[in-house]
Amino acid sequence: MEQLTGSTGVPVIDVEGIVIRGYVPSAISAAILQRRKSTD
Repeated sequence: MEQLTGSTGVPVIDVEGIVIRGYVPSAISAAILQRRKSTD
């Protein structure tokens, strides 16, 4: 993850290719929903 974002102090979450920097619950939920829709 550090190579991907260059950040070491901020949480980084990768939801099947959608990278979210920081803890943002609404963005995490949106990324999950977006991936679910793209696989249907």
